[in-house]
Parts: sequence; C-alpha cells; structure tokens
Amino acid sequence: MKKLSILSMLLLFISMGNIQAQTVKEESRKQKKAEQELLDQMFFDEAKQAIEMKNFILEADHMVPQLSFLPTQIL
Repeated sequence: MKKLSILSMLLLFISMGNIQAQTVKEESRKQKKAEQELLDQMFFDEAKQAIEMKNFILEADHMVPQLSFLPTQIL
C-alpha cells in the first residue's frame, strides 16, 4: 500500500513537471512569434515609407535586352 501511494505521488510530481515544461515552451513560442510579427511590421512600415517618399533603389540580378521591334507575324 505504501509503495502504491509513493508511486502515485511520484507520478503526480513527474506529470506536474511535464505540464510546466509544456507551458514554458508554449509561452516561449508565443513570445518568439510576437517578436517576429513586430519585426515584420517594422520592415513593412519602413518599406511603405520609402515607397511613399520615393526613396528606394531597384536592384536586378540580370538584364534582358530590349527588342527594338516586335514582329507581328512570324513567317
């Protein structure tokens, strides 16, 4: 009987520790998500302001030559 009560108390303590660890992980995950959303919003606001003020530079990886004429029919 004593062993059973000790075992049940031990299981209770272990499960409580596991639940606390899960809540800590969940809170950490929520905090990281909130920080990322704030950072994304800051970048969005900065880009929007640059567009409105026309203060930006376009960069290209490669260029395609412009054709001087476009054929209407290919024979």
